Amino acid sequence: MTLFRAPIIVLDTETTGFPSHHWARVIEIAGVKLDEDGETVGSFSSVVRPDILDGRADKALEINQITRDEIAAARPTEEVAALFRAWGGATYLTAFNVAFDMPMIERMGLTGHPWASCIMERSMAIMGPAGVLRQADPTHPRYEPGRPWLWPSLAAAGEFFGVPPCEPAHRALSDARRAAGIAVAIRRRMLGAA
Repeated sequence: MTLFRAPIIVLDTETTGFPSHHWARVIEIAGVKLDEDGETVGSFSSVVRPDILDGRADKALEINQITRDEIAAARPTEEVAALFRAWGGATYLTAFNVAFDMPMIERMGLTGHPWASCIMERSMAIMGPAGVLRQADPTHPRYEPGRPWLWPSLAAAGEFFGVPPCEPAHRALSDARRAAGIAVAIRRRMLGAA
């Protein structure tokens, strides 16, 4: 069964902060290329040496376990962007959280790619709020008044769609693989319901 109209790359990034932080940079990028049938036909992964890396990155490095030595030994941002561009071509991109990953890869100079819909938003439309998503905390930075729940995490969506975690978690290739599995599960569910 054909799931996608064209091949698609599901990407993920590990970063030193959020897109709203002008100093935040990508320190790892990965992609999983899926063909029209949802089969994995390739992958890309690279640690990135950004132009800014200071103490503000400490919390992120603690979460993703990427060391400063790994980053120091990595290729610079421009080189990794060129390698990713050559590997992926003009294929559609998506991510579990497009609103996060798109501005971060654009900050790397990876612009002009066509984007498919956000996997997290598609997940949320199917999962709904009932007992699956965390209750909203008014003190949370992403809290939106009137929304009784937060966006689903990659882990919650993976569990809901039966896509097991890939190890190690919070590394770009592992998270891209899980997000790709969720994208395939969503398309199968959508086409099965059609």
